[in-house]
Amino acid sequence: MTASIGQALRASRDAAGLSIVQLARLTAFSASHLRSVENGNRAVTRAIAEAYDRALGTGGIIVDLFLADEKGAVVRRREALSLLGTVSALGVGAPQLIAESLRESLLSACETGDWPEIVIENGQRFMTDSPGEFRTHLTGDLIVLRHSISQRDSEMTRIAAPRLMTLHGMVIANLGDGSKAARWYRAARLAADQTGDGHLRQWVRGRTAFRLGYEGAQAHEILALASGVDDIEAKLAVAQAYARLGEGELAKSALADARRIHESADKSETTIYAMPPWRMALSTAYVYALMGKVKECETELASVAPPAAVQRWQSQLEIQRAVAYARSGDVIGGIQLADSVLRDTLPEERSIVLMEMYREVRSCASRIRQIGGK
Repeated sequence: MTASIGQALRASRDAAGLSIVQLARLTAFSASHLRSVENGNRAVTRAIAEAYDRALGTGGIIVDLFLADEKGAVVRRREALSLLGTVSALGVGAPQLIAESLRESLLSACETGDWPEIVIENGQRFMTDSPGEFRTHLTGDLIVLRHSISQRDSEMTRIAAPRLMTLHGMVIANLGDGSKAARWYRAARLAADQTGDGHLRQWVRGRTAFRLGYEGAQAHEILALASGVDDIEAKLAVAQAYARLGEGELAKSALADARRIHESADKSETTIYAMPPWRMALSTAYVYALMGKVKECETELASVAPPAAVQRWQSQLEIQRAVAYARSGDVIGGIQLADSVLRDTLPEERSIVLMEMYREVRSCASRIRQIGGK
């Protein structure tokens, strides 16, 4: 790493009007550690770059500088330093919108060969960032991608688009706008169809069916969307749809198909593009939860151990247990557990997935009241 990165970090901190001690309070690093980094006595790491970006509101520019320097990308590095100089000139409290527009300018200088890496990064950030943070980051990438396609269309940009569009739909849904998310999912499917890439087309359709199943779509809609798609998430979506309809044998058959595909699937731990064992167990548990099979659900949940970076998924694990209780007939136990999960979950972490599961538990009580009234 070059010493100029440390100088850039100090300039960015000064522009925000923060002392080294104040910055340390906003990060997980000590003041002495940050001072050593700024003075060039310690190497800048990605964790440091991300900490500065979050604390200073520089919209990802510092991470872009770190990556450019790490790869020896001289043009991108020079552009990043220039942008950080612009932020410094803006003075204290540069608005996030300005910082984001600067980041977009930096990304617009990237080569078409950078897009696979950008897609991978976003798949990882979806798992770890808060929905608000992720949407800010991804929106900038999408704006630049649109510009890149219009200026220098390539296979790489067109392959990147459907994945990023799908992720955008997912984060919009997590922020509460299911109808707008559905439009993004449709657009992503069309974009994937136009690439002629069969694997990508299967992934987009499978992921969309999977997500819509968690976002409150009707079971028959999920079955139609996943029809003929030999993708692990499509099969899991079908299993969950049949379980919701009370078709236990069909649900088990689809689950068996998902397990077959999972044997040879990518099992990377911290990207939304893969299906690690803990996510497979979590998804399988939900099939059993919807079938009201508490014992089988508990068995799967016992093997769910997300890495530390994605511990926010713990709330989903607990509320699936509540769904299993409620669907098995223990509605009171299910409601009590679901209410407890919601109380313990920060408002900004209450994704559409979590809230749909909560509504599933509550709907069991409504169905029982309707039956009792007949």
